[in-house]
Amino acid sequence: GVRVLDLGCGDGVMGQLLSPAGYAVTGVDVSHRALALAEPYYAGTQSFDLDSDATPEAWRGAFDAVVCMEVLEHIETPERNIARCFDACKPGGVAAFSFPNLFSLQNRLTFLRGRWPKGYCTYDPREHLQVFELKQFKRWVQQAGFKQLSVAVTPQLPRSGPMRRLMFASRHVFNHVTPSLWAMQLSVFAHKPGG
Repeated sequence: GVRVLDLGCGDGVMGQLLSPAGYAVTGVDVSHRALALAEPYYAGTQSFDLDSDATPEAWRGAFDAVVCMEVLEHIETPERNIARCFDACKPGGVAAFSFPNLFSLQNRLTFLRGRWPKGYCTYDPREHLQVFELKQFKRWVQQAGFKQLSVAVTPQLPRSGPMRRLMFASRHVFNHVTPSLWAMQLSVFAHKPGG
């Protein structure tokens, strides 16, 4: 079966999605409490500190896919962990990363009003150690050795009305035209050469 490494698995959302489809998912997280909640959804779980633990030799080139969703902004060493994802991927494997986008139009307008953005996928200085700019993040992914990058956005949509319908209908455009301006969340997908 397809082997997936979920770095920073939290309470197991990716395991809940992927395991029923037949993927063999390994979840790792620093939180023992989160791992206890995640364990039923994974083929295996492991306590792991992304900032200080050494990459287990058994991970090297062992996974068809690595996911690191909404994790890297919480740690001190994002570049090192992007490289860790590359090392864990088999040749021909893929990696998926996501992170909140502080630079969206909605957040910029909120800053102009003298306020701090609130809600899901915004920067929280109590939890987030990093803020990523898309161009720099893509550079790190490429420096790790990944190729064929693609970006997807989760747009910030108005709660209701015609503007919401228009933005939802044209969301595919946001993936190509100034993705950082429209997204509350950015996802970067990458391919490891070979295989």
